[in-house]
Amino acid sequence: MAASSGLTDAVIAVGEDHEPRDVASATEEEFDWDRFAVYTIGTPATTINEESGVIVETGERYSTQEVLFVFHRDGTAVRGAPSGFEFLAHGAGAWWGPRTRLVWDSEQGTQLEDPDA
Repeated sequence: MAASSGLTDAVIAVGEDHEPRDVASATEEEFDWDRFAVYTIGTPATTINEESGVIVETGERYSTQEVLFVFHRDGTAVRGAPSGFEFLAHGAGAWWGPRTRLVWDSEQGTQLEDPDA
């Protein structure tokens, strides 16, 4: 797994200027994807690995404190990107599409928003 500097920079920028950022634009120079999932500490490894089509987590459960974004292309994981932004954990358990944006919420801070959901 590798961190995504574009995603990290976009999350920080939204927190600073409250202007939305597209997740696809933030990651486009690093890798191509068509959807992503968000996993949090305690997620069973079987769930992550079955949904990803490859072995992403080798332990029994995802045990890192960071939120894990797993980006997919054509049904297979292409990048697992851990993120230290716990407030993005609300997106766990859902699939996010290519039009997903990082948006500012005055009560919860930066959040994910998919206009196609």
